[in-house]
Amino acid sequence: MARTFDPVTLRLFIAVCEERNLARAAEREAIVASAVSKRIAAIEAEVGAPLLVRGRRGIEPTAAGQALLRQAREALGAMERMHAELSDFATGVQSSAGVAAAPSVQPSNKSMSAVRVVRSSLCESVQTGARCVFYLAG
Repeated sequence: MARTFDPVTLRLFIAVCEERNLARAAEREAIVASAVSKRIAAIEAEVGAPLLVRGRRGIEPTAAGQALLRQAREALGAMERMHAELSDFATGVQSSAGVAAAPSVQPSNKSMSAVRVVRSSLCESVQTGARCVFYLAG
């Protein structure tokens, strides 16, 4: 059985971890605290491990909760990037061109200048109506 995590639940989980308080997280996300609690309990049941520890100093993520927090941030970030890239097509972009630079050399002012020249050349040579993307792996 495949496990699924919906973006709303992931956003709520992140809010609880950041606020360290269920009521404040619920207020921040404009939802009632009982609904947040229910969603957290559901993902804890699905994962089969506690994700949060409630203590005097507030709510803290367990080791499993820290893993979920890291992955949730990455997943939501990827979704935001996906929406941003796709929204470019709604404004007339017809294609994408991209280049990736590997971190084989320690970055320096000289190497970063070379990266800017390559990026500039790439973006200038891309056809009109295309989105220019340049990735520098680090």
